Amino acid sequence: MAQTNISIREATSADLPAVVQLLRERDGLDYEASAVEKIVFGLEPELFHAWIAWVAGEPAGLNCCYLRTLRWDGTEKKAGYWAHLFVPERYRKLMVYPGLMAAMIRGAHQLGLEVIFTATRHAGVVESSVKLGFRMIGNPALLMRPLRLTRLAAKYTGFGSLAALGAPLDGLLGALTIRANELSDVSVEELELDSPDISRIVDLLDIAGSQRISQTWTADYFHRRFTGTLESRHYTVLVARRGGGVSAAVIHRLADERNGI
Repeated sequence: MAQTNISIREATSADLPAVVQLLRERDGLDYEASAVEKIVFGLEPELFHAWIAWVAGEPAGLNCCYLRTLRWDGTEKKAGYWAHLFVPERYRKLMVYPGLMAAMIRGAHQLGLEVIFTATRHAGVVESSVKLGFRMIGNPALLMRPLRLTRLAAKYTGFGSLAALGAPLDGLLGALTIRANELSDVSVEELELDSPDISRIVDLLDIAGSQRISQTWTADYFHRRFTGTLESRHYTVLVARRGGGVSAAVIHRLADERNGI
């Protein structure tokens, strides 16, 4: 390993095939190259930076940073959202991980970033990041509402025999928990990303985050952020209208199955 030639450099648009290869390997899914390109903003340096490790001419690791503006204690800070860190199993004994982290932090200084931040559901990632000097700034609850509880339990626990009971039990639970909309003065509709009402959603996002650490939004960034998914699907934007104006919104997407769910 000591003789292995490892190089780490910032990616350019010419490295998009390597980014596609690494994200496909990370998730074990054959993503379309065009979908990956959208997710990484085409590696446009005004919006996104990536660092790739190379071993014997092969991509051996990836680390990325989305450029964003954070509202923090009444001021705005130039920030980087850390994402897509991945090192294939065959390269993990070559100390590629710390090299990628060091490259990102050096790059952040060169870009004039004031902070790097991220969100993760994995406790192990939190623990290792704190050891690298990151600090915990929040621990929000992860909310889940099962819609097909019996089938969910059968798949998650591995008790396939429960699945046979799934349809009738889930139908009963659904009838008990889903009720008709009682707000007769509210209408719900789906918006396209090029709708002029997107600017109202951006306003609502900024108002909701004004009293805490939060990202600032623009209509252009909203469009870029939600234009598609790695699986070549789309985000759905629903708005609630009262009196003709947009009062609330929700953005959601479908995800590929994990553990058969």
